[in-house]
Amino acid sequence: MWNRSVLGEELLTIQRYPKAEQSIAGWTHLPTGKLAASGIVTLGYVEPVLEGAKDTGLSTRRLFDSKYYSLFQVSQKRQPLFQVLGVKYSYWGSISYHLTSALYAAGVREVIYFGKLGTMTSDDHLYTRVFSPSRFGLMRHDSLEVTVDLPTPPLLRRFPDLDTGLHVSVPTVLEEDYLQRRTATDLGAASIDNEIAHMARAAAVYGGDFSAAHFATDYVRSPGERNAPTSHDLASNRGALEGHRKRAIQQQIVRHVLLPYLTGS
Repeated sequence: MWNRSVLGEELLTIQRYPKAEQSIAGWTHLPTGKLAASGIVTLGYVEPVLEGAKDTGLSTRRLFDSKYYSLFQVSQKRQPLFQVLGVKYSYWGSISYHLTSALYAAGVREVIYFGKLGTMTSDDHLYTRVFSPSRFGLMRHDSLEVTVDLPTPPLLRRFPDLDTGLHVSVPTVLEEDYLQRRTATDLGAASIDNEIAHMARAAAVYGGDFSAAHFATDYVRSPGERNAPTSHDLASNRGALEGHRKRAIQQQIVRHVLLPYLTGS
């Protein structure tokens, strides 16, 4: 728009609110006092975790609910096991760093993030493979800017076969072009998103544990695959088939990965 219109300066504005981002836990009233000190908190998909917990005989109790958050306690025979934090706003990008930092600052020992991502491994891995990275990096369009130094995630100590290696987080999906794909592939990255590495960075800063268990909804193509057909992409991942496969992979992750890990079974 800037190059094509003499009114570009009037039509375009860029606004950022760094102080609002940095203090997000405060003005959204994150219930830090109700977070279990030295406990485990899961973020991301809430309903599949709570449904899976109930189906396996665990008890769930809502501790807090507001415009921005819902917090649940999951227990076994009245013994608290972990908490589930539902976040009712988008915390993509560096916002996730500040949110996760607030959890660790409140005394949370371990954060587990259960969500979705993009893959660079294979189109066949969409809605079928569990992605659990062991290494994390913050990437710009064509370079790796920050390498996050963390020990092996606790989830992978229990399930080492799930290790998918390096994951990179980028500022925006608009940068997901062939140059970025080639750079990420050269680095050995298997997956990509906007927030996971930021959360891992918060864990490194605060000395906490961090694990991620994700499924892929989008395959980022390489230059040689420009015209290759793909079973799912970001433009067609909300249909009935995708919805069915999404529920299936969510249940698989909850029943066979998260709950066995969180209950020690």
